[in-house]
Amino acid sequence: MMQLIFLLLFLAVFALFFTGIEQLVFKGNERFLLYFIVLLFPFYQTLLSLTLLYTGSEVLVTIIRLTKDIVLVIAVVSFVFYRRNLFRTEWSFNRLDLVFVIFYCLALLYMVAPIGSAAFSSKVIYFKGISFMGISYFMGRNSKMNFSKLKGILHTILGITIVAFVTVLLERNFNTHFHSINGYAHYQDVVNDVDPSGHYDLSWTFEASDGNKRFGSVFANPLEFASSMLLSISIAIILFFKSPYRNNRLVYGFFVVVGVLCVYLSYSRAALGAVFGMLVLIALLFRYYKLIYLGLFLFCVSIVYLMYFAHEDTRYFVIDTITFQESSAVGHVIEWFLAAESMIENPLGIGLATSGNAGGVDSELKIGGENQFLIIGVQLGFLGMFLYLYLVYLSIKMPLAVYRHSHSVWEQVAPFIASTTKFGLILPMFTSNIEINLYISTVSWWFVGYSLSKYNGKT
Repeated sequence: MMQLIFLLLFLAVFALFFTGIEQLVFKGNERFLLYFIVLLFPFYQTLLSLTLLYTGSEVLVTIIRLTKDIVLVIAVVSFVFYRRNLFRTEWSFNRLDLVFVIFYCLALLYMVAPIGSAAFSSKVIYFKGISFMGISYFMGRNSKMNFSKLKGILHTILGITIVAFVTVLLERNFNTHFHSINGYAHYQDVVNDVDPSGHYDLSWTFEASDGNKRFGSVFANPLEFASSMLLSISIAIILFFKSPYRNNRLVYGFFVVVGVLCVYLSYSRAALGAVFGMLVLIALLFRYYKLIYLGLFLFCVSIVYLMYFAHEDTRYFVIDTITFQESSAVGHVIEWFLAAESMIENPLGIGLATSGNAGGVDSELKIGGENQFLIIGVQLGFLGMFLYLYLVYLSIKMPLAVYRHSHSVWEQVAPFIASTTKFGLILPMFTSNIEINLYISTVSWWFVGYSLSKYNGKT
């Protein structure tokens, strides 16, 4: 069975890759880039793990890893080539554009300047990693896609949600991590030189301190799985409210439930809290007040479940989390203090590739790593952290303004998705390096850029 999954994934990726080259090079089809991201990135780690497991070829693994970089470069070059009047165009910059430019100028300076103890090659790899969110935003910002084409993307994302849901149900039913049989630990050992850890010989992120398994479905790990479902929930909610047909609303309502169940089965406290936060934001800012009742209902159900039906270990796990006595929560706090201490001692930062879990970071140099804001701050100093904070703030505020000024119902869809997803990701950002999760990072930033592409003057 796993051999068949590997073969299908392998063939699908290279069919997608060569189709993309043809679409981007010969037709300038910008929509393909988003399809490539949506269809590849959720399964990216699974494909890499299976490739190494069944072929044993690190060269082939490297080729697959390079496909995403090649497609992104070709997409940017294609954009320039097919915009022949590019240099005669009057560019209209908004605040988010300018903050992105300043942020990347700062990061580029820290890459080329002799700042920090990381090797130059490590800095280049790290800079390449954080450039994905800027490229995605840029491509979305200059997209000419209409809603009828965008709808296909949205339905594709919801389709992947079903695949992820079925996979995590199988994991739960057989009480077996999918990553235990797809070669994940072997890949981490061979490629990243990371030994298996935890009680399940994967990594500690695949289990909670109470011993319960945390499932990652088809995604790289449970944290990426949970945060990615926030995007699916946001899409399902807006399509539910905007659809004029009762049957369609039932379908989209089902996807909302599926997304929430996926978050629950991932055992991610931050993502589960983010779901409630998203419901409150949507209810208050978008005047969907019935969601407050839904949120209260879900909260009450959770309390009843924990008090009367949950295993005793789970009950104490929640209590210890709230009181910061649970080992994982304590670990987060310790990492925060270490990062904050580094920033106080080095307010200008200690250089790229010295914090977080992204590619290029040397474990011997790493300080902190479980808070996206502090990860930026440790490397780029207080200025870099404030710039990133401002990027996140504007990515919520500006699409919200677009939503309120949109003239048609369907023009409100993308801004809603951008604003609510970015808001939902704030809580996971405090406990993980969220920008290394390629799927949710690139897609959410693309939606932010796309939201601002046609309504620049109103934001």
